[in-house]
Amino acid sequence: MDRRGAWSGPLTLANCFVTTWEAAGAVVEIANNNPLTMIGCTFAFSDHPAVFAFGGSPPRSATIINVGHNNPGNPLQGLTDGNYKPLPGWCDGLTISNLYRVNNVNGTPIPGSAVFKSTPRRSARQQATIPHGPGSITVLHGLGAEPAIEDVGCVPTGAGRVWLTSLTATQLMFRTDSVGLVPFLWSACLR
Repeated sequence: MDRRGAWSGPLTLANCFVTTWEAAGAVVEIANNNPLTMIGCTFAFSDHPAVFAFGGSPPRSATIINVGHNNPGNPLQGLTDGNYKPLPGWCDGLTISNLYRVNNVNGTPIPGSAVFKSTPRRSARQQATIPHGPGSITVLHGLGAEPAIEDVGCVPTGAGRVWLTSLTATQLMFRTDSVGLVPFLWSACLR
């Protein structure tokens, strides 16, 4: 990882204190949906709030335990909304246990600022086949609630195109315009 680049593999930060006086700031950026683990770290920057930035490909799972930061807003930009709910596209879960605010530079914890949040993974993945294309197939996903459309995917494993046409709290419908058998892998998750 360079000063301005993104980490390209799984990243674990443990028992660290990170500070900077640089006007541009410092961020933690993860590439290629790799998992992130931060345990026992403090991020305190003198002139600006700490930010853990997750760009176009946020980590598919994150564990944040006993981490201090000096951001008065949401330090997990691109990862969670202002209420620490994972943003769309998450499937493997987010665990936050004691993410707390600290004073600038010295890293002293601010009482009453801790966040505890856990979003367990709920996902399904199966192989399916549309037996006589063009046509469609309905599959039961078993998630117990309707997934967001951006959290459903399908990949043909043979010849032909497949796409999602509808979804409910119990099922997904996929369609093809190809002729004959069209096998594909589908996945869905709840955040």
